[in-house]
Amino acid sequence: MRNERIRHARGRRQNEGNKGNSGDLKNRLEAAALFASDGDAPNDDLFDGIARAFAAKIREQGLKDNTQMRRWFNAVDELNSKAMQGILTDNHIRAEMALLRARIAFAQKRPGVKVPQALVDFITVASKKVGNPQELRVFRCMFECVVAYHRAGVSMEANE
Repeated sequence: MRNERIRHARGRRQNEGNKGNSGDLKNRLEAAALFASDGDAPNDDLFDGIARAFAAKIREQGLKDNTQMRRWFNAVDELNSKAMQGILTDNHIRAEMALLRARIAFAQKRPGVKVPQALVDFITVASKKVGNPQELRVFRCMFECVVAYHRAGVSMEANE
């Protein structure tokens, strides 16, 4: 019975995340904790409901190709690798997250380049939650889920 209620609540959260505008998603991500209430495990809604909703919104805003998303993800993945090796301190991580926000803001304003607002919102809000290697790892995993769900949507559209 309890598992059924949890699944129902997750489904409701996913449906709520798929409708509405990217501002609603941005608010939802801002309110989400990176870690579950026990503090050890990442918040599973980041990897499921929120990631799915952002992927759908990014796809809806016209980004059909995964190349641009992979470019941004690869930058985060590289930072995560350096952080896990102990190369980056917490201050370095916070500085790199600020640079990432600046880079995506700049990319969005460049003429001829279409960066969906949902992707900008996702990177901007999620990167503000990062301040140490563990939080960077959660951000990287969440971003990986967004890329995967986006790719799955692209593949499903191509097969129809």
